[in-house]
Amino acid sequence: MTTKEILDAADAADVAEVTLTASTGKGDAKNETEFPARLPKTLAIASNLFGEKKAYRLLINALVVELQGLKRKELAPKGEKKERKKAPYLEELGL
Repeated sequence: MTTKEILDAADAADVAEVTLTASTGKGDAKNETEFPARLPKTLAIASNLFGEKKAYRLLINALVVELQGLKRKELAPKGEKKERKKAPYLEELGL
């Protein structure tokens, strides 16, 4: 099963309904859309849904993205916007 299929099949009490965005391109060529998604409410639920190894892999991927963002902030020229807004889906999960 795919990640989406696993989340779609999960018990409603275990997942939060959130809105995500996806985009391609930049400037005038940018194509952006919002779509509904389901996310596990806790790390324990994620581990139960996906198995410990996949849940750990997903956690590591998220940590790498965060660390890369911190390094980008360090490398950004002075005066350039360095803060990214908090992802709305994190707020929807209470994080």
